[in-house]
Amino acid sequence: MADCMFVAENISAPDRDEIEAVGKTPIDALRECYVRSFRAWTVTDGSFPVFVFGLAHEDWQWTAPWAFSTPAVSAHAFEFARGSVRVARKFFSEYPCMRNYVDARHKVSIHWLRSMGFSVDSPVPYGPLGSEFCLFWHRR
Repeated sequence: MADCMFVAENISAPDRDEIEAVGKTPIDALRECYVRSFRAWTVTDGSFPVFVFGLAHEDWQWTAPWAFSTPAVSAHAFEFARGSVRVARKFFSEYPCMRNYVDARHKVSIHWLRSMGFSVDSPVPYGPLGSEFCLFWHRR
């Protein structure tokens, strides 16, 4: 939880925009993600958290992945992208149905999700503010 709070206080601008588009604050959103998760991880730059992610059960079939970063993750973009593909493959083998939503404005995240093997649907209104989000999903 401490790592999530560090990321919330230092969150990247696109992640902050995404969280605010569903009417939450970064601290509230990351706390909720962490509490709902059955697994959660932190990626550090050796000293500080730069990326937190986890998995929550949506229902009996679907697992909801979530992730948030600080701007510092971009300093390790190549390693991060390569590691993300490995982690996604492991997740796909363990959890046959995964889905969640991503802010339609967050083009870097959409590209990242596709590079890991997720399908990304067209934008639809989502959340209490009706902001445009895209469902991303993977089904084995």
